[in-house]
Amino acid sequence: MGIAMSNIRTAGVLATFNHERFVEESVLSLAHQVDELIVVDDFSLDKTQDILKGLSVPNLKLVLHEKNMGVSSSYNEAISIAEAEIIVIQGGDDRSLPGRVANHLRHFKSPGT
Repeated sequence: MGIAMSNIRTAGVLATFNHERFVEESVLSLAHQVDELIVVDDFSLDKTQDILKGLSVPNLKLVLHEKNMGVSSSYNEAISIAEAEIIVIQGGDDRSLPGRVANHLRHFKSPGT
C-alpha cells in the first residue's frame, strides 16, 4: 500500500544537551523542512535553554527536562510527541542541509524502499 507522498507529514526530532554554540543553527536548519519540530533539551547547564526559548519558530514544540534523563530518553520522548508519519532525527549539535527532508521523501517513492 504505502503512504501517499503528497500529504505525508514529517516531524523533526532533536535532542540537545549543552549545545549553546550549535543549537540555534541546528533548529533553524531543520525547522523549515518539516511540518513539526520537537526539541527536547535534557537539562542543559549552559545557555541552551535560553536560546531555545528565544527562538521564533512557529512549528517548534519545546520540551525542557528538569533533570538529565539521557539522550535515548530524550529522543524517545520527542518521537512519542510527534504526530507525523515520517520522523527525521537530528542532534542538537548537527545541522540539516537544504533539501534533506525532500530527498528522504523522494526515496520513499522508490519501489523497494
